[in-house]
Amino acid sequence: MQYKQILRSLISKIVHDMMLSKEFFDNIPSKEAKDIAYNLVAALREAISLAQNAPAPPSYADTIRLIHDIDPALYEFCTAQLSKV
Repeated sequence: MQYKQILRSLISKIVHDMMLSKEFFDNIPSKEAKDIAYNLVAALREAISLAQNAPAPPSYADTIRLIHDIDPALYEFCTAQLSKV
């Protein structure tokens, strides 16, 4: 699955370039952190669709599961932020 290697590189670059860490998100408002998490998942969902040349993007749940497989820490952040009301 070559697209997983591409996504692994993409996620690593995003995490590194944006300096995504627990400390980063501790210092921004909860609503903003939730928006970042949503936009990150949506962008990765689109990247998966492009990498697979699929007619439709994968579900958000499938995208989040793939994030878990590639970067469990990023998965924890995304699910924590997205589960906030």
